[in-house]
Amino acid sequence: MAAILPNALHQFCQPHYLRNLAEPIADCDSTFKVALRKTVRTEVGDLIRVENAHQQPQNGLLTITGMLPDEDPSTEASTPVVDPQETLASEVVSQILRHTRYLLTLAGRPPLRLAGIEIYQRLQKVVALITDLLSHRHEASLLRLSEGLQTALSQYADQYQELHLAATWLQEIANILEPPADQPVTGAHIAQQLRTYLDDLLDQTDLSPPLETFCLHLDKVSRSYWPGLFHCYDLE
Repeated sequence: MAAILPNALHQFCQPHYLRNLAEPIADCDSTFKVALRKTVRTEVGDLIRVENAHQQPQNGLLTITGMLPDEDPSTEASTPVVDPQETLASEVVSQILRHTRYLLTLAGRPPLRLAGIEIYQRLQKVVALITDLLSHRHEASLLRLSEGLQTALSQYADQYQELHLAATWLQEIANILEPPADQPVTGAHIAQQLRTYLDDLLDQTDLSPPLETFCLHLDKVSRSYWPGLFHCYDLE
């Protein structure tokens, strides 16, 4: 290639670059996800596994032989009146429990979608929703769920903040590499933007040791990709 096309430019793959940038934080997020999931299940697992308590009885009552039970003449008269509000409330509770259980199964797609961070954020939204609902109507199971989730989330607040900050750095680097389509740019312009951003990260003095290490990793990986990261902006 060097002999036949001496002036050819070798563009490195930016998604590979971003995945290599994200590798340490993706590993930390995976560990965070497993621990958070385990703690949530310890706190509210018995609650989110219970479905039947919040579901309507199944239609079509049959015995094991397939025969209908004997009709009781008094059945119609003794059937309780169903309160539509109670039915709606039961369905809301069931949906929230089911949604909470689903959130614990989320899988990530590094570099920009990290499951541990997403689970934490979406469980926070569940707590906020429950708080709003409880201001209108008391539901014991929702109160238990909210208290259990808050207990679990509070144990991981510091870890989440660090992971979230590192993920924000990755997203901002990705944003630099993909400017708006209507914004004319050159490779030199993008390179300058990225270099300035990385230098600003390295200049921060109030970071925790893990975040300082991650900053150094971002700089090291970026330098290894630098010779081929920006050619694409100068071509049609």
